[in-house]
Amino acid sequence: MTYTAGIDVGASAVKTVLMEYGNGSGSKVLFKDCRRMLRRNPADVAEESLHDALEVVGISLPDVAYVASTGEGEMVRKKRGHFYSMTTHARGALFLYPEARAVMDLGALHGRAMKVNEKARVLSYQMTGPCASGSGQFTENITRYLGMPRRRRPALPPVAPPRAGLLDLRGPRRNRRHQHGLARHRHARHHPRHPRVDRPAPRQAPLGAEGLTPLSS
Repeated sequence: MTYTAGIDVGASAVKTVLMEYGNGSGSKVLFKDCRRMLRRNPADVAEESLHDALEVVGISLPDVAYVASTGEGEMVRKKRGHFYSMTTHARGALFLYPEARAVMDLGALHGRAMKVNEKARVLSYQMTGPCASGSGQFTENITRYLGMPRRRRPALPPVAPPRAGLLDLRGPRRNRRHQHGLARHRHARHHPRHPRVDRPAPRQAPLGAEGLTPLSS
């Protein structure tokens, strides 16, 4: 049997998974854990989570063939390799759902939507800004304020197809109006303040020498 471990150090929690690979029997998740940092050192939380995983399974660290990290990888002291977060999201999604072609990650500070292929390669992605209103920390705070249990959140609404007249958010001409779902071609609400900008004034013929009037002394 071959054992591997993966540790994800996020902005507010540390996730640890310990897996077993058999000879031709596939893979199996032996241990998974998610614990909040609660103002503790992330490196200590990651080491504590890995120690608990080894103790529950009944093996020691030398028995683990590979320890990988993602997220804040420098906080994992006993890692052997580090993987970029979007790569781990894509591979983890296809491990759980092989037919998936889109992945949504809702982190504590930002959200990320990815389009992947059948080989878990990220084809494109969109990402919110840090501390955006759609982040996981914001969602947890709102559900706590409303008295909603974490495990019983309402289902997401169905995704509507793009409508005509809306600008693709990935386009070069995006702005705040388009990001809020308003039409691409919208008539101006107010008339221009300076009509001469739209319609240049007629040119005047220059005054000749005979058109000049001498000043009276």
